[in-house]
Amino acid sequence: MKDKLQKKDMTFLLALAGFGFLCVLRYYNENMMQHLWALSILGNRRIIQGMTAVFFLILIGVAGQALRKVSKENRSGIYYMATLLAVCLMPMFICDSYMGSPDLYAWVIILLCIVALLNGRCDGIVLPGILLAAYICPMIVFSGGALLFAAVLAKGMCEDNKRNMVQAAGMVVMAFVAFVLAKETYGFAADVQGRISGKRFLVIVLLFLPYTYAIFQFFASLIKEQTDGRHRLAYLLCGLGSVPGFLLWAYLGDYCRAVIYAFVYYLLLLLILYCQELAFQTSWNTFRLWIKEKVVLEPVVVIYPLIILTFWMVSNDFIDAESIIEFTR
Repeated sequence: MKDKLQKKDMTFLLALAGFGFLCVLRYYNENMMQHLWALSILGNRRIIQGMTAVFFLILIGVAGQALRKVSKENRSGIYYMATLLAVCLMPMFICDSYMGSPDLYAWVIILLCIVALLNGRCDGIVLPGILLAAYICPMIVFSGGALLFAAVLAKGMCEDNKRNMVQAAGMVVMAFVAFVLAKETYGFAADVQGRISGKRFLVIVLLFLPYTYAIFQFFASLIKEQTDGRHRLAYLLCGLGSVPGFLLWAYLGDYCRAVIYAFVYYLLLLLILYCQELAFQTSWNTFRLWIKEKVVLEPVVVIYPLIILTFWMVSNDFIDAESIIEFTR
């Protein structure tokens, strides 16, 4: 049953806003890369700055909507997911390589679609939302588009809901139409940003292996718990949904997007499923108990990726990969 936001929830949302403000102070250096926009006005500095603020607010709004969808007893799970989302996305779109990129505008639309899915009453905007987001940034279909598709498809399969199945099929059609329109009107490009080297990327992948293992363990146990074949297939597809995007961005050489978007895919997808299914909440809470057994201090789960993002991915304060390699030997 949906509950009103408590004082603790409002404090948490204000803390997210405060973290966004700190990200601006820490990462923003007034430099912006050139990108290929669907409309030239999207490259205006003032519009980019305003849209970045809107993006932060909508991301906080997603967290607020998620908190309203679950009981007070289960809100701690939302706290962790929303905090990790802020750690991944807020610094990224202040970074000079990605600030004002087409991704920013596309993610604003994707997050609005997620709010609609969580609300449950206005999810009709998902199809036009995918069309617009994929037109502005065609590559978004491998990250934000993939997670929306996985969430809608999983709901349709688990609840045997034909409307959701048709909606998932419609998303594929909308993405294809958007690709064609983008190619014909402004000739989109992948917008690859070679911000970090392949060597640094490999070390980051190694450093994030505990998270990769945890995600694998969670989906493996979740699939094992299911007694129905449709549920197993739905969660298997959800678990594999980030793989194509990760491999594509890694192949193109944009290693920051490969890593960050893979994490964002799982975090947002888990948040959506957590709000929609009581059985999923039980599985997630059991998983959190498993994490507590492995990690002595839970805040480390959030602080660890923040350090890697800050000093290795989205900041100018890079530490040489060789230093870390020597340290880990």
